[in-house]
Amino acid sequence: MSKFTSGPWFITEQDPPEIHGSDERRTVVCITTAPRSNEWNMADARLIAAAPEMYEALLKIVRINAGLEAWHEDAMPDAMNRARSLLARIDGDA
Repeated sequence: MSKFTSGPWFITEQDPPEIHGSDERRTVVCITTAPRSNEWNMADARLIAAAPEMYEALLKIVRINAGLEAWHEDAMPDAMNRARSLLARIDGDA
């Protein structure tokens, strides 16, 4: 069991943006210091906000590979597609 704030996390609309958890308390996970117009800041915010989903995607791949996850023909391709989609979103392409 992981000990971090449960996901998904999201980027607020305020400027500078914050990353909040979607738990009932809307936990502030991260406060950024640069404005939304800063390309690097928003790239970092997307990466941080995706952390819980990255954890889940990696865990799924590891569990499938170790035989701990129910195997079916599309198990690994599905997990890899999820990882690719997540990477595209982090890169700002989705």
